[in-house]
Amino acid sequence: MNPRITASTASKRAAGKTWHRRRWLCSLAMLACAAYSKAGSAQPEAMPADAPVLHLVTTEFAPYMGEKLPEQGVPVAIARAALASQGWRLQVAFRPWARALTELEAGQHDGVIGAWYQPERERVMDFAKPMGIDNQVGYFGLATQRNAAKNQLPADLAGLHIGTVQGYANPKAFEQAVQLGAKADPARDDLTNLRKLLAGRVDLVLIDKGVARYLINTELKGAAAQFVWMEPALERMPLHFAMAKSRPQHQALRELMDRGQEVIARNGELERIRLRWKDWL
Repeated sequence: MNPRITASTASKRAAGKTWHRRRWLCSLAMLACAAYSKAGSAQPEAMPADAPVLHLVTTEFAPYMGEKLPEQGVPVAIARAALASQGWRLQVAFRPWARALTELEAGQHDGVIGAWYQPERERVMDFAKPMGIDNQVGYFGLATQRNAAKNQLPADLAGLHIGTVQGYANPKAFEQAVQLGAKADPARDDLTNLRKLLAGRVDLVLIDKGVARYLINTELKGAAAQFVWMEPALERMPLHFAMAKSRPQHQALRELMDRGQEVIARNGELERIRLRWKDWL
């Protein structure tokens, strides 16, 4: 060490390097935002203030839906564009999924964004056509327990505790596993389940592959190497818009959404939205 460089001087130089590094990271983030803004510049035109409004509810399901995501996620962007093509505006409320379903059934919203179809849900929901986004639903486990599910056959899961989310529809293969002795362990959301998996409170987590990867890379990055996806996915589950049957006009609203989706598929807007989100679809 150079004797003429004091500890104070070294400390100042280190602080300077840290400041420059932070400034560089901030600049990089700003460039990324600018690039996204440029790519996403083809947005639906602003609707008149007196345009009719469709009130839809959804949940935090990044990278697909999220209140703080650009455009609030691709399904929301599709809904907004489809409605704009019909002269309507969109208002979105974000709720935990179980609460979203309760409020939908109580008639507090016109419909929902991002529901998986199940026959029993038709009592409450009038399903629009699929939006063209499928979720790959399957199991995440820990790398240290790769053989926990063996071949993923329902009988292999007997006695295992598997994290699920309250209110989510589950693949038929999972429901069969529960009938054969697997234990469903419901939580409020997917992130809670992944944390329970790390803590050893569940053996596996039933989750969409894209959601799990997003949460691991953003919220649990330090533990990313500990997680493993178990191929193959149990089921591909298409996302739907669905209108609340508690609304007398639910059929007309569902037809409105179907027409809007057909329009943006024909005019290229749907493909432009998908291109903006190609890294996550």
